[in-house]
Amino acid sequence: MNRRKLYDRVRNSQTNVRFSDLVRLVEAFGFVLDRQRGSHHVYT
Repeated sequence: MNRRKLYDRVRNSQTNVRFSDLVRLVEAFGFVLDRQRGSHHVYT
C-alpha cells in the first residue's frame, strides 16, 4: 500500500488503527526507530 493510501486509511478510520500500519506510516514519512523499551517505541 502506498503512503497516501495508508495515510488516508489511518486518517479516515472510525475505529482502531493497527500498530503495524502506524509504524509503516511514520517510517514512510522518514522517521526511524530510535529505541524501544517494553511497549514504548521512540521515533526520531
